[in-house]
Amino acid sequence: MLVDCQSKTTHSPIYGQFTLTPMTKAKQFVDASVYPVVDHSGQAAWQREQDPHRFVEMAACANGFSQASEWLVGKRILDVGCGGGQITHLLAVLAKAVWALDPDINNPRNPIHTKLHPNYLIDLTIQQALTELPELKNQFDLVTSFAPHPFPLSTTLTESIFQQSEQYYQAMIDCCKSGGDLMVMPVYQRDLGLKNGFIGLINMLQPAFKKVTFSRVALQAPKEHPFFAIFINAQHKYTD
Repeated sequence: MLVDCQSKTTHSPIYGQFTLTPMTKAKQFVDASVYPVVDHSGQAAWQREQDPHRFVEMAACANGFSQASEWLVGKRILDVGCGGGQITHLLAVLAKAVWALDPDINNPRNPIHTKLHPNYLIDLTIQQALTELPELKNQFDLVTSFAPHPFPLSTTLTESIFQQSEQYYQAMIDCCKSGGDLMVMPVYQRDLGLKNGFIGLINMLQPAFKKVTFSRVALQAPKEHPFFAIFINAQHKYTD
């Protein structure tokens, strides 16, 4: 059963007001691109979607903090599926230490090589990493995945993909230390790769964590179509 997070608003000096709303049913989320063409600043949607700092602040709000610095301070973090490292770099600025994990890191053109020291880059899937680097298990205060996609793009969802995706999220759980947290920010429900979507992930997390919340964080402006993101947060992992 989901633990209700409280509806609340916080204010960011950069982005204005954030509104957090608990979600109790997956059908409340519209699986479509509902972002407006421009917001009150006049930025085009594609430009706003490239603003990683916004997502870090929204994630902090979803986790009950008014600022990302309060959420991340002193934490050892594993960022799974880090892509080009835009968000990972911001996490690293605020946290104690951040490891970036993505099989695409081995691409020499990946910009993450200009953002993080190579000692903190892991060019494997999370499942491979736990096999080849078992010391990652139970090591991290926080495991994150912004826009996870545990299977190849344009792949038909099959039983095999469902199993592969379950292994992906189980490996994330395994990397959390006792008392640690896990956060997933899905873009589309389908991208989770799970048969039951959001609810499937929540059901995986609940036996391992004391508290699991499902929430929506939106910017106040523009009122007609506020920019928003969905977060699934698991807090306080039980001792293995």
